[in-house]
Amino acid sequence: KYLGFSTAAATIAASCEMPVRRSIPYLQRPDNVIPGVANYYAQYSSSVSQAIAVVNTPQVITYNTVEIENGISFSGGQITVQYSGIYEFSFSPQIEKTQGGTAVNVDFFIRKNGFDVIRTDSIVGLVSNSSIQLPFVSLTLELLQNDFIELLFASSSTFVQITAEPAKTTPFVAPAAPSVIATLKNIGVAAVAYTSTSGRSGQTGTA
Repeated sequence: KYLGFSTAAATIAASCEMPVRRSIPYLQRPDNVIPGVANYYAQYSSSVSQAIAVVNTPQVITYNTVEIENGISFSGGQITVQYSGIYEFSFSPQIEKTQGGTAVNVDFFIRKNGFDVIRTDSIVGLVSNSSIQLPFVSLTLELLQNDFIELLFASSSTFVQITAEPAKTTPFVAPAAPSVIATLKNIGVAAVAYTSTSGRSGQTGTA
């Protein structure tokens, strides 16, 4: 025995050693990697057209396809985050007016947990019928765990819709065009206020 340990015990201890894992720092950090910040992301789309059902009534845009997701999920038109943080939400709807000669506006805005998010309204003006427009909007939001967001649109005309197009083979081959593509990605950590009752500056701490 050596120092109270048998050679058998030493052999067992040696066999239980954890493998050595070495971390190698980046020589050049990738653009999509922030040290200490987990990468939560998702992209959803819809393969069906969605028309305004009732004039001047905000309507939730829904999705039916998961393009990619990690740490985020969706149900219908609700996109839910599993982790608190600062997120960038971007969307691109393929919008058109199918008939009616009067120019109309279409509003797109965000709701968080069922409430409108201030200063998120974007307005697209439609003049010509069957002329598709493809706006792109990007917003930064602070979201807590299990918060959900929804994208809504509204117009004074029921001839307004976001339009999906199938894949085509003529006059050239092209993939399908979703009626909307929405992306949510984590870009930072949420600010958290910490309090303490111990330590150098706490109630029981020492100077």
